[in-house]
This record gives sequence, structure tokens and C-alpha cells, in this order.
Amino acid sequence: MLFTITVFIVALFLVARGITFLIQRYLDFRGAGRSFKKLLRQGRIDAGVYADAVWSEVNRFGHKKLRAKISKEQQRVIRDARRQLRDDFLNDNRPGFYQYLIIFLVASVLGLILETIWMFVAYGVLESRVGLVWGPFSPLYGCGAVLLTVVLWRLRDQPTWMIFLISAGLGGILEQLAGWSMETVMHAWSWSYLHFPDHITQWVAWRFLIVWGLLGVAWCKVIMPGFCTGSASPRRAARPWW
Repeated sequence: MLFTITVFIVALFLVARGITFLIQRYLDFRGAGRSFKKLLRQGRIDAGVYADAVWSEVNRFGHKKLRAKISKEQQRVIRDARRQLRDDFLNDNRPGFYQYLIIFLVASVLGLILETIWMFVAYGVLESRVGLVWGPFSPLYGCGAVLLTVVLWRLRDQPTWMIFLISAGLGGILEQLAGWSMETVMHAWSWSYLHFPDHITQWVAWRFLIVWGLLGVAWCKVIMPGFCTGSASPRRAARPWW
């Protein structure tokens, strides 16, 4: 179950990230949006970005306005400038307590919600799945997200194969420790891979190690940078806007 819910959490983040990406691409195509205008004001891009743009006149709420269609080459310039700005921010501002707390809370709540839904859909049981006395939290998922962030932060610029292997190892260790602890300490049993031919232990199987590696790559390359910049603490740096 831990593995299944983790996949759902990462999938939700990827869907949200994909929607944001599509919106940003459209705004770049039109030469509009808050981030585009700030790139211009800060000199990251210049007025040459409008070279070869196609202009049209639109009527909005009774006011005529010019709207641009930026060429593909200039859209690439905009994306490169935004990517460089994000990388500069990440290099100067490592995640602190504020970012880790947000990651922990978001992952804990999402894990609880999805685990409750999964139990109802799979077994027809609607029950409280909270892991703490107070609050709607399942801390195991929050700890997993924080663990991935702590370990993979320094490796985000490393080759994908390295991130994959490390993430697979982390996922296997997390599942083994979680499954063993639940059975030994709490006398609870949530999942078992013994019926799979590729199982390594009761709680770890090769097929899921592969998916853990893929999840780690998605978290490190796509989700984590955007999440950390989007939750930047105002005490540490100016709030990013890309």
C-alpha cells in the first residue's frame, strides 16, 4: 500500500506540474504573463524577443489590445532565461526547515487522503487512517518525501542513472523498514510481496525498486525544484515568480 499511495502522490504532482507547464508555454507563445514581464524588467531578456513576432488586434471588454505570437526560436530564449534564473535561485538557496515542513505536511495529508480512498475503493472500508492523534496526517508519507528531498537535493544535476539507482535503494530501504517496523512493533500487516516471483524480502521486490527509481527521477528533476522554489521562505530569499 505504501508503494501504491506514493505512486498516486507523485502522479498528482506531475499532473499539476504538467498543467502549469502548459499554461506557461501558452503565455510564452503570447509574450504575456507575470514572469515574462519580470524577465524583461530584470534584463534577463530584451525587446529582441519580439523579433519575428506576429501581432494581432483583439477586443477585450470594449478595449482594443495588441497581442503577439512569439516565434519558436524566441520562445526557446525565454525558457532558457527562466531556467537559468531558477537554477541560480536553487544554487543560492538550499531547502531549510520551512521548505521541509511544507513538504512533510503536504505529503502527509495527500498520503492520508489517497490511502483512505484506496481502502474504500479496494475493500469497501471507510475508516480513519490517520497516523497521529491530532491532525489529518499520515507521517510515513511525509517522512518519505523529506527523505527523498534531503538525499537527492545535492544530486539534482547528476546523471539520471545515478539518481535512479539511489532512489531505488532509498525506496527499498523505506519499504523494508516501514513493513518490518509495523509488523514487529505494532503487530500490523499492510502489504506483502511474497506472492511475486521477483520478491527480495516480504516487503521489497525488484519490480517496485525499478518504479521507485523512476519516481525518484521524477521527484528530483521535475517536482522537487518547482516545489522548493514555490515554497521559498521570505526570510531567506525573495519569493520566486517563475
